[in-house]
Amino acid sequence: MDGQFLSLSYLENERGVLNSKILQQIKSKPSGTAGFVFINNTQLPDWALQKYGPELGKFQGKPFTLYDIDHPAARKLMHLLLAQTVPLMKNKNYSQLGYMLSNEPRWINYKDGNRKVWYSDSVSHYTLDKFRGWLAKKHGTIQVLNRVWGTQFEDFKEVSIDNPIDIAQQGQPQWYDWRIFNQERVVDWFAFMKTEIKNKDPKAKVHLKIMPSFFTDNTPISGIDLEALTEMSDISGNDVAAMYSDLRGKGSSWEKRYAFDWRELFMSYDFMKSVSPDHIIFNTESHLLSSAHSRDLYMNPAYARAVFWAAHTLGLNASQIWYWPRREDGSIKKHYDSNGYAGSNNQQPAVTHEVQATMMDLNTYSEIITDMQQQRKPLRIFYYGTSAAQRSGYMDDLFDAYESLNFEGIPLGFVTQNILNGQKAEGWDVVLIYKMERVTQLELKALQKYIEKGGVVLADQESLRYDEYGRKIQDLAWFSGLRRVNSLVRMKEIAMELLKEKRQLPPVSVREVNPLGVKTCTWKVVGMPGGGQAVSIINLGKSASTITLEGSAIKSCTNLLNGKPMAVTQQLQPFQVLFVQLD
Repeated sequence: MDGQFLSLSYLENERGVLNSKILQQIKSKPSGTAGFVFINNTQLPDWALQKYGPELGKFQGKPFTLYDIDHPAARKLMHLLLAQTVPLMKNKNYSQLGYMLSNEPRWINYKDGNRKVWYSDSVSHYTLDKFRGWLAKKHGTIQVLNRVWGTQFEDFKEVSIDNPIDIAQQGQPQWYDWRIFNQERVVDWFAFMKTEIKNKDPKAKVHLKIMPSFFTDNTPISGIDLEALTEMSDISGNDVAAMYSDLRGKGSSWEKRYAFDWRELFMSYDFMKSVSPDHIIFNTESHLLSSAHSRDLYMNPAYARAVFWAAHTLGLNASQIWYWPRREDGSIKKHYDSNGYAGSNNQQPAVTHEVQATMMDLNTYSEIITDMQQQRKPLRIFYYGTSAAQRSGYMDDLFDAYESLNFEGIPLGFVTQNILNGQKAEGWDVVLIYKMERVTQLELKALQKYIEKGGVVLADQESLRYDEYGRKIQDLAWFSGLRRVNSLVRMKEIAMELLKEKRQLPPVSVREVNPLGVKTCTWKVVGMPGGGQAVSIINLGKSASTITLEGSAIKSCTNLLNGKPMAVTQQLQPFQVLFVQLD
């Protein structure tokens, strides 16, 4: 994949003069092939630190943003870099896949007395001053803030907070306000970068290499609001991961039932497609095969097919696999042999071949795969950033709801306050709310508006009981039309009944039997242009499953990958993919 690397260190002085060699390299670079521009944020020019002071580089978004985004000089420098370079890269093939604004961005600023918090850092007085202004805008008066926080500040200028904040405060008002502010300041920074790029190239696209694990894994404070950053971007960028094995040796809950850990991949891509359904998804550092914590020299090549097939049917359009450190002659690049090399695809020719074969099959049936990516998502799970901020196990509960529905052939999605307010409700039929105790008034109003227009909302007994600060919501009488259920099992039953009434169930079904006694085969079905149904099935489970395709009109079943007829009852091994046409 082609591209261009940019760094603030290329600036020679405060007038914006670019390093002459870099300038000439960009000017003479041919349009090339499809690629993207990688904006590196780890290096500052020495002159900038001398002019603006060492604090410019002291407060960081470790490990890949090594300067203070709230320092006034940060915007000056970024403006100078983009103003000099973007016009030179406009309409080039190598910038066709946009500008990657940051590599794995994060602003982790909390501490934990029980363990080391990796990459945590404090913030500058610029950030704290911005936070005080944010508090003044949100709460209006210092009296209101004191009432919410339980403090006695004289005015907003006196407001202080632990820096970094202690995780022991999670669930408290100060924690909530800081987490939300931290996310908003990050969105504001990247929106500034986007504006600077668009000013020089209105057709340019921007994206970020977001780590979706910050969304799926209960990360306390990361600065990353996946919804807001996906909305802001033109391409849904990410470096989503799946886990074939866990080198940390701690033992993971997924190993009891599944052949690999699919939680991050499935939930984050369904979330991104719900937030921005028309975006392409670009994984600029695909950790589907391996990562620092997941490598296995003896990987079953069938896993490569399963995980890449799943990713693309969920919405993936382009990716760069982590990783390929070999030169054109096959030799290893300097220093790369110790950076995740051992046990990776570099030593796995069968795995690498299977990736290639899988991509060829996916491209052969690209129209069908695209239809699967663009399926209407009739069943939506409400994601509350409010509850995610204030309760450490929130995403585990959300996954329980998602997992319970992921093996029914129903395209799953999410809704949020913004999705309810900004997208047409015809895009879904039922909204599910599970173990989401805390909610803002704006989130409640978005739900009520949806219900008043005929929308269906199912919620368990625990949800919608407290506001974002943990205060009990005293009066929910105005919030009518909500249907309460007593269990997740009952919630699923009612949801499926409603979809049946609305004729939104798949035209075929998959009956499954396995030693685990639970469904582990995830599947999708779409109509084919010439008639019939295309069905994709992946066994995510750790044991073989016997599946039977059922439907009143099924007359024949054909394996689309080899063109041979086959029986509607098959045994699928772990990782096995079945892609058939039913007529």
